[in-house]
Amino acid sequence: MGVMDGSGYFDYRDMSPNEMFRNRDMGPLKLKAVVETPLGKKG
Repeated sequence: MGVMDGSGYFDYRDMSPNEMFRNRDMGPLKLKAVVETPLGKKG
């Protein structure tokens, strides 16, 4: 794998679109859960 093969830094050839989008959305969903948790409540 090199610069000239066109895959770039992220190579998503072996991932299904569902898996790729699930991985992409995981960070914002975790942040949303933290923001929506009332203060003083854990878990």
